Amino acid sequence: MSSLFGFSLGALSPWFLLGIPLGAALLVYRYRARGAAPERVISSLLIVRQLPERLTARRRFVPPLQFWIELAAISLLSLAAAGITVASAARSIAIVVDSSLSMQARLSSGARRIDDAKRLAGADAVSMLGRATFSVFSAASALSRVAGPAASPASAAAAVQDIAATHEADALSEAIRSLLADGSFDEVWVYSDKPLAPSSDVSRVRLTAIPVEAASQQNAWIRSLSLAATGALSAEVALIGKDSAALAVSAQCHAADGSPAGGVVRGSAAVARGTPHRIELGRAPAGAAWCRVTADIPSGSLDLLPADNEGWVVRAYDAPPIQVISPLSERDLGLQRISAFSFVQLPSVSSPAFRPDRPAIVHRAPLPAAMQAPLFAVYPPEGSLPWGGSSTASEPKAGVVTRWEHSHPLMRYVNPTLISLPAARVLSCPAGSQQVLSSSLGGLACAGESGGNRYLVTGFEIFPFEGAASPTISIFTLNAISWLVSGGPTGAASSAQGPLSLPAQAKEAHYLAPQGASISPSAPGSAAQPGVVSYQLPGDPQARLSAVNGFSDEESDLSRPHVVSLPASEASKAGSRGRQPWNASSWLAALAVLALLADLLLRARRRLVWGAQ
Repeated sequence: MSSLFGFSLGALSPWFLLGIPLGAALLVYRYRARGAAPERVISSLLIVRQLPERLTARRRFVPPLQFWIELAAISLLSLAAAGITVASAARSIAIVVDSSLSMQARLSSGARRIDDAKRLAGADAVSMLGRATFSVFSAASALSRVAGPAASPASAAAAVQDIAATHEADALSEAIRSLLADGSFDEVWVYSDKPLAPSSDVSRVRLTAIPVEAASQQNAWIRSLSLAATGALSAEVALIGKDSAALAVSAQCHAADGSPAGGVVRGSAAVARGTPHRIELGRAPAGAAWCRVTADIPSGSLDLLPADNEGWVVRAYDAPPIQVISPLSERDLGLQRISAFSFVQLPSVSSPAFRPDRPAIVHRAPLPAAMQAPLFAVYPPEGSLPWGGSSTASEPKAGVVTRWEHSHPLMRYVNPTLISLPAARVLSCPAGSQQVLSSSLGGLACAGESGGNRYLVTGFEIFPFEGAASPTISIFTLNAISWLVSGGPTGAASSAQGPLSLPAQAKEAHYLAPQGASISPSAPGSAAQPGVVSYQLPGDPQARLSAVNGFSDEESDLSRPHVVSLPASEASKAGSRGRQPWNASSWLAALAVLALLADLLLRARRRLVWGAQ
């Protein structure tokens, strides 16, 4: 394949191209043999006697128009038979800039890591002028296209500068896998503070790691916040880079309308490196509905990531206990280990005490036909589900997780590769729901909304809740209960860690704080920027409040060596579908037919002229 004017030309059967010179030679021989002079009607054969005297030498061959038409037809047919292909000679490259929370950390130069990443990405794009086209992506918890496809190097370099850092944890490995699986790119260029794992295949991936000195990284951050209905306010904090330091935490609280509620609440404690510590700040003012909490190191030591020193929390309100229907007792289920929620156990959904307007967990038992509140169905019986879809019989081979939705709140801090399930029911997810976990045989967990209420169905067992003894399943269970309860009209006010998914029936959603924050029109059902969100639910005159935070140990612990893992099977997949050559055979054959038709018309016209003469 050869390049010409920015395009690459090739032939599937190049030997057919020999038809062009052979056809040209035959046409020249034919026309010279019969003569190039046109036939004329003459009145007498006596003029023939003069021919030897006038044609004393062979005249130069001047091809007529018909010669060129026939040569064009032969050439086009030869090109069509050869299977001529055309493709862009420029490479298609995806630029991915990590925009997760850790990229806001400061370097020794004072610049942020993301600023260095954007500078390097822009310079690399400009260096490929005339040799590549680009698509530019920002990668945090989800992959977001910024420019492209087929953006010029100058346009890509300009688009890179528009990427803004977020407060989200990254899902960089999944983002790279999705781009490689898409097949539209010859290469994927990644700019991040996380290096590739040594076992990764780099045949199509080039990762530029922003140089950092992990040993000198120092940071203090907020891990979680709590504002109880009683007003008790506390913050869990952590520290790296020093053996210990005194951390000061302060909170400015506000009423539901945004007006200040009392003075600043303060607390402090000596925190050891690498050991989370909860600081009690005392009671928030009586009228406080939400608070902005900050943490810092009073000694003046450099904190390299100030963005994680701020958090938001809303006051919890008394919510009804979650109804539990299970053949096991509450103790056997391990629910006494979950202190953040209260539970009440009922014998069945047909019990007079069961309330369909209150959240429920139904474990290995028939499901209610209708609910007006969130429902968590664990290992449901075989058969149809109330929202559509179905549950099959238990499958011993279905318990291997092969695919998952990393960006869903249920998967926060969950590593699905560590989930080992001896057996599971394969689920056919209801229409409109999201298949959060999957096996090779089908769905393992389905999450969705019906009638404004969230539901979650898991085809695998999550009980008993064992806490630290089974961390992956325990984290998933806590995420599930928090996600369900925070989305229903009877749920407690939430403090979301990561993007907040608003209930489908939520209206008049807006940020109370910080000033200038707004919900993106492109994603009206979620809020990603840290702050406090207010919204209304139908039939509830009281506004609901939710706090959005970007707490992430993986992002804030700058001393921990995080890597991007990319299996060889992912990176070595066949390259770009975006540059698949275009086969021009059909068009060339059509042009050859037109040339032959023109030749036939020319011959017919000549016969008409001769006949007239």
